[in-house]
Amino acid sequence: MIKRIDTFFVVDFDRCLGNIEGSFAILKEVVHDLGIVDRQIFKSMREEIESNGLTFSALEQITNYYPNVNLDDIEKLYLTRAGLEPENLLESGAKDFITFLKSSNRRFCIMSYGDIRWQTIKIKSSGIGKVPLAIVKKANKSEYIRRWLDPNTGKFKIPKEISSDNIEIVANEVVLVDDKMAAFSNLPKEARGYYVSGSSSSYSVKLPKKLPPRVKQISHIDEIITFESTNL
Repeated sequence: MIKRIDTFFVVDFDRCLGNIEGSFAILKEVVHDLGIVDRQIFKSMREEIESNGLTFSALEQITNYYPNVNLDDIEKLYLTRAGLEPENLLESGAKDFITFLKSSNRRFCIMSYGDIRWQTIKIKSSGIGKVPLAIVKKANKSEYIRRWLDPNTGKFKIPKEISSDNIEIVANEVVLVDDKMAAFSNLPKEARGYYVSGSSSSYSVKLPKKLPPRVKQISHIDEIITFESTNL
C-alpha cells in the first residue's frame, strides 16, 4: 500500500524542538549525583568540544572517559528527573508546531543526528509524544532526502520505517527543518526548508550571509505555522 501526499516534513530535534540546555542541565546533575563525574568537569568537557565547532555527544563522551559506567543507571535516573520538568526540555513553540502538524494531518518525522541512545532518551522524555523517528549518522540531512527522490517522477518515496502507520509514502515535496546549515547542503530543488536560527542554546552559531534556494530563515519553529497555514 502506498499513500500519496503533498508535503512531508523532516524535523530536526536539537535546538529546533529540543532544548539542549534543559536536557544537559538534568544530565549534568545525574552524572554528578551518581558519582560518575563532577558537574563542573562535565560542563567543561562540553564547552571544550563545542568551542572547536564539534558536536557534544553526551553519552559517548561519558563512555569514552569512563568505560565501566552503567548507562542504564544514567538513563533511568535521567528519565525520572526529566519527567518532573518536561516543559524545560522543549524549545519555545515546539509543542505548538507538533500540534499543528498532527491536527492538520501533515505527515512528518523527526530526523536527529547523533548518538542513537542519547537522542532517543531526549526525545522520549520531551513530552511531545510518539512520533516517527530516524537517527542518522551524518549532519547533512539533505543527503538522506536526496536518496528518496525518484528522478523519473520528481517525487519523494518516504521509507515506511519513518511513516506513522508503517506504509510507504509518496510526497510531492519534502520540507526540511534544521538549525545547521550543513543539513541543507545539496538540498534537492524539489525540496524546501526552514533554517531555525534562534534557540535557547549557549552554542554560538554564525548566521549565514546567504541561504540556499528555497530555504527560509526563522527564529523559532512555531513561525512555520503561519507560513504553512496558507497551504491548508
